[in-house]
Amino acid sequence: MFNPKFMRQSRLIFFVSADLTGFGVAFTASAKAMLGTIALAK
Repeated sequence: MFNPKFMRQSRLIFFVSADLTGFGVAFTASAKAMLGTIALAK
């Protein structure tokens, strides 16, 4: 369902947004999103 290219692109967007906002907050949100994605993939 998720292609690697999209995941890489979203990760790049995440790092850019993390640079603009607080890295800790962005990382926490990303971690939750990653866990949610893994849960959906199973």
